[in-house]
Amino acid sequence: MGNNNPIQCNTQIIDFDEAYIYIDAFIQNFNDVATNIGLGGYISFADLNENSLSGRLGYYCLEGTNDDMRLFVSSIDGDLNLNDLPVTPPDGTYFAPHTNNIIKKPTFGGPGEYSNLIDFLIKYNVVHSPNSNRLLSKSEMVPLVDSFTSDSSGIFQNGNPPEHICKKPFGIFCLENFDKVKDQGTIIGYRYFFGFDEAEKVNKLRLIIFGVNDQFENVIVYERMGSSIKGVMLEHSYP
Repeated sequence: MGNNNPIQCNTQIIDFDEAYIYIDAFIQNFNDVATNIGLGGYISFADLNENSLSGRLGYYCLEGTNDDMRLFVSSIDGDLNLNDLPVTPPDGTYFAPHTNNIIKKPTFGGPGEYSNLIDFLIKYNVVHSPNSNRLLSKSEMVPLVDSFTSDSSGIFQNGNPPEHICKKPFGIFCLENFDKVKDQGTIIGYRYFFGFDEAEKVNKLRLIIFGVNDQFENVIVYERMGSSIKGVMLEHSYP
């Protein structure tokens, strides 16, 4: 990502306890959002670009109105550093979850339901749509990102000081870390979940990444050569 104020790739790898804290904090602060318009989504590796670029930008998108509103992330690869990250989506093809693969918070504790958030993250294995990636152009992306940043509902930008919830409408990850996610057995894609950083002053929204195996499970702990190994989870926002 260049030598000028580079992203610190090693800080993006976190463990399950950290991932849980971020996701739980998002639910506690935005329960209606998580339940009704989006807690996360699934993106397949099948048709993502394999290239020598070093970063993956994930833009926050808000689509629709009222009962048909969706919050999701759409990603694009780039070779960027912190000094030239574009708030307006750059040219290119963006990968977003198919609308059927946007994940919303389930109810917890009832018969046949997940007992709590930890149970959900460990056991969630919904088989996602085979046509899992939604491809978006820059012209389609711009109004979706604008909808998030203008935030007419006052969900994310209504802070004191203003914009303290999410000043920049994206998170960024090092592609070398996605390689570590993929190097965990048969990994077919990833799920992202929204997180919230209580300690952050300006950009509190976080993106939490889990690898997804061919059984559509989040890879939290996996076995290789008979040994149990901690799964690789990623976290980042801007910066």
